[in-house]
Amino acid sequence: GSALSAADAERLEQQRLPLVLSGLVAACWPDGAERWSAGALERDFGAQRFKVGTKPATKAPVMLSLSDYLRYAAATRDDSPLYIFDDGFDERCGTRRLADDYAPLRAALDAFGDLFALVGEERRPPYRWLCVGAERPGSYMHKDPFGTSAWNALLDGEELWVLLPPRVPVEVAKPRH
Repeated sequence: GSALSAADAERLEQQRLPLVLSGLVAACWPDGAERWSAGALERDFGAQRFKVGTKPATKAPVMLSLSDYLRYAAATRDDSPLYIFDDGFDERCGTRRLADDYAPLRAALDAFGDLFALVGEERRPPYRWLCVGAERPGSYMHKDPFGTSAWNALLDGEELWVLLPPRVPVEVAKPRH
């Protein structure tokens, strides 16, 4: 069937298997791709600033307006371009309403639970991220914070993932050079 039971989720977790669910954005959020298109976001949030990085010396965020970022993204041919990776958009006045569209997938919560909900919102680590990228952005090999699993909704484009089994030594997954 199409339902994910708690037993299914537990089996996948015990076997440490990745899970890819397809078609959920269209089924659960039919106007999401339109509401979150580059054009709609620029119209509604073009003047708002989003985090595209941090300054190495101070760790202070580097912020760009969405309009400036979209112009950069359309023009860049960099091998590793900047991308918006912002976990604070839901706290800023001008972008807070974007968080209204974030809702945990009911089937996922029923199957996997939400352990971070137990610590309360003030102690919960960041869990809503806005990511917008040009072609070719990427992240380094990493494990999600606190060993958690991420739920991602891809609205436009293509994203490639590399998943390694837990038994792969860290020296292989993250070589020094």
